[in-house]
Amino acid sequence: MPGDGPPSVFRAGGVSYLHIPCRVPSRAADFYEAVFGWEPRRDSDEPAFADATGHVIGHFVAGEPVLGE
Repeated sequence: MPGDGPPSVFRAGGVSYLHIPCRVPSRAADFYEAVFGWEPRRDSDEPAFADATGHVIGHFVAGEPVLGE
């Protein structure tokens, strides 16, 4: 039955993967961890994350345009 078992990032019509552009990926990871409770994986220069629901994964990425300050 749908909905049984652990959450999956592969959902019809849902956002599954994000690149979050930032100047300093480790600082962005710290922010999202403190504010949203995400537990970033910090084994590279661009930390990876899964949101609290387990539905969205991604990376904090340097070198891409950042909108606004």
